Amino acid sequence: MEGRVPAAMRHGLTSFFAVLVCGVLASCGGGDDPDLPADADRDSVPDTLDCAPGDSSKWRNLSYASVDQDGDGRGVNSGGQICSGAALPASYSTSTVAASDVDCDDSQKAYYRLLAYVSTDLDGDQHNVATSGNICSGENLRAGYSTTVPTQLSTDCDDSRASVWQWMTTFKDPDGDGVGSGAGAPVCSGNSAATGFSWLGYDPLDDPSDPDSILVSNIDLLPALRAVR
Repeated sequence: MEGRVPAAMRHGLTSFFAVLVCGVLASCGGGDDPDLPADADRDSVPDTLDCAPGDSSKWRNLSYASVDQDGDGRGVNSGGQICSGAALPASYSTSTVAASDVDCDDSQKAYYRLLAYVSTDLDGDQHNVATSGNICSGENLRAGYSTTVPTQLSTDCDDSRASVWQWMTTFKDPDGDGVGSGAGAPVCSGNSAATGFSWLGYDPLDDPSDPDSILVSNIDLLPALRAVR
């Protein structure tokens, strides 16, 4: 019986060559032959070794050293492994990023580098607040930040509300005639005083319970003011 290969050995050799052919031709379906390893996505890598058994474009883990998630050509240093195919996905790289080229915001393509500012106009009312720092920007500083120091007249007293920007001495105006009285106080204001207040504070009769109070107006007092001068 010399020269004859036992049946068990023949079966083993057949399975071995089947797997070999499957790997070379990438034609095995996985699961049709119980002796062949399962390969659901037919990428020639057994599911047990495949990092993405349901995706034929990925089958192995590759290492990376930096990532560019927003696709602006500037990455951040972050190492790890990711399921890949023949090469790393486009947003991953094996190279590290120089400190001067690191993306300061890898979630927004428009912002990638730090720029210095000396004032802000966050409410967009064209009045700035003197404050300095660095902000992640693009080619130019992002909106709301400036390299110009505001003057006293252009300084904003409240950079969170566009309706107000200037400090004005304001008086209570109980009778609502446009002229207040009493002690004034600085109030962050816009183009005019708020209802119930005035920027004028020389009303001699500012009693809302007096029906004649509202008759004493700014115009009525002007001749007397001129006489005093």
